[in-house]
Amino acid sequence: MDPGRRRLLEELVRRHARAVGAVCWARTGSVVDTDDLVQETMMRACRDFGALREPAKFGAWVRGIAENVCREWGRARRKQPPGLGEEAGAVAAPAAPEPAEGAERIRGALMELPEIYRDAIALFHFEKKTYTEIAATLGLSAAAVNARLTKGRAMLRERLKGAAHDVR
Repeated sequence: MDPGRRRLLEELVRRHARAVGAVCWARTGSVVDTDDLVQETMMRACRDFGALREPAKFGAWVRGIAENVCREWGRARRKQPPGLGEEAGAVAAPAAPEPAEGAERIRGALMELPEIYRDAIALFHFEKKTYTEIAATLGLSAAAVNARLTKGRAMLRERLKGAAHDVR
């Protein structure tokens, strides 16, 4: 790859890594798994960058790669029996601290939303993307982003309201 194209790729990866992270988190709900999936996505994007004819479409292209990586991860996870990969005598990693009850309820409710709403919410609230940036990332119009955010927030409020009644 010529040096100019390599610099372009590096800039595009840097620019889109957080958006890819939001997509992966919306699919997994796990920070640890998200980091691994972002890395796998970016490795594939670097490997296949020569096939991308229009660098201006990198965001949508790399998002498609991320969605495929997440689907593969989900299929592999469903097929994996419990305990597979644990070595005999291995010491378990220390447990991560439990998130606050409220944060856990929000995360759980967010993970129950359909992916199209999780994507928009994750990009807007966690990645601090503008409607225009989200539209470009998801291949939508700004009006469609607004509609997804509105509907997703309403669904999230409803789930959280229901969860509050369940706790009492």
